[in-house]
Amino acid sequence: MKFIVKHEINGRLRIHVVQKRMTYTEADTLSWFLSNQKNVTDVKVYERTADAVICYKGEREEILTVLKQFSYEGLYRLIEGRKTSPKEGSYTTYLFEKGLDKILKKVGEECTEVIIGGRKEDKEETIYEIADLTYHVMVLMIELGISVEDITKELEKRHVIDHKVKQERMQ
Repeated sequence: MKFIVKHEINGRLRIHVVQKRMTYTEADTLSWFLSNQKNVTDVKVYERTADAVICYKGEREEILTVLKQFSYEGLYRLIEGRKTSPKEGSYTTYLFEKGLDKILKKVGEECTEVIIGGRKEDKEETIYEIADLTYHVMVLMIELGISVEDITKELEKRHVIDHKVKQERMQ
């Protein structure tokens, strides 16, 4: 995640997340992620300004390191946490409460938005929409009990060095 430290005093950071816009989902996910970090005592995320205030104990560098890290497995665990420990007002919790049909509807909507962004050849919009699609696909994965490892194994099975063999498999 790209961010700028806007202000800091001992035990408190105000950061600005560098991106075009921040959705409620992203704000909710960031809040949950930060709240579950070691030594973080309080978090407030402001979606309209893409700012976050983080109160913490310990070293400043620990918090900055956490903010710079991202992984699909980490995002998966964040979303999974909303299913196992629902939080009132959370968009992710809302999706899980509404169930599979709502989740599938959102995946479909995000697919369409990726297509529209791609068709317009708008790189920024397409990246943004792919990120939304990735999030909603992960919600679907958790709803169906599919892990990141399951997807990784499937992709590994498809990786073929000899492209001719791959083409033959596809026919």
